[in-house]
Amino acid sequence: MPDAALYRECLRGFVNTWECDEMGHMNVRFYISRALDGVASLANQWGLGPARLRGLGIQLKPRDQHIRFHREMRPGLACHMAGALLTRDERSFTIYQELRRSQDDAICATFRSQIQAVHQEDGRAVALDAIDGLQLPDSLAEVPAAGTPRGMKLRAPRPSPTRGEAVDAGLFKIFSGQVDPQLGNGRGEMRAEAVMGFISDGVPHFFDALGELQRDTDKSIGAAALEYRIVYRATARVGDLLSIHSGLQGVSSKATLFCHWMFDEESGRCVATSHAVAVCFDLESRRALTIPEDVRPRLEAQVVEGLRV
Repeated sequence: MPDAALYRECLRGFVNTWECDEMGHMNVRFYISRALDGVASLANQWGLGPARLRGLGIQLKPRDQHIRFHREMRPGLACHMAGALLTRDERSFTIYQELRRSQDDAICATFRSQIQAVHQEDGRAVALDAIDGLQLPDSLAEVPAAGTPRGMKLRAPRPSPTRGEAVDAGLFKIFSGQVDPQLGNGRGEMRAEAVMGFISDGVPHFFDALGELQRDTDKSIGAAALEYRIVYRATARVGDLLSIHSGLQGVSSKATLFCHWMFDEESGRCVATSHAVAVCFDLESRRALTIPEDVRPRLEAQVVEGLRV
């Protein structure tokens, strides 16, 4: 691990069978929950444990996350995570984390998360210098090669899109549902990992809408994410009705790039936007498959120009 002295262990865990999906590996939503558990652990080591945050009336929220999936995590796998501080400014700090397979220390996923401290009552950002007891490290780490973007560019996010823009762009509506109480925190807010969970639930509808990447009837073909970026824009609450509108952003020899916009159905506000890189893969060999030559042009014809996270 580069600059090992800058890293602190922030998680030890295990892949439960119930966390795995039809592909036989841990679903993407649980990667996010692991990362946020790690953020809480690091914050505790830097003086902002859960009890202290409650006493201050502050909570930590992710604002922008980049995730790379390096290896599958199958049921029964023991794992651990370490993280380091990358940057800080007046109102946010950015953490880099590596989730590793404990049996051989191989990297399974990397995360880069911008975190903001906000008031619990109204969501206003808190100046970091005003938080008594916060002791962020003086030395900053650099993102190693394993954590750098591979299939996307981390540009500044676009302004929050509207549902009208989604309709005008011809985006597919891939998800519509209510935030169940089990997806909430103690304050009635939807937990951040539910954003990824709802996207995951909607992806099969997206592939069906494209009409070109249908899985074989014998279920020998699956799909897997290689990379994600999520920009969290507003806080949804338990009971809110959410929808996701998605479009194809690009196509390569093996991968599809797509963008998801999540909205509150009642207010119309944008809750989150996401950019993803995914592949189809053989469920027996566990290897990515090349998109057939006769399929790629039809996919390329469905690319939405200018679509951004």
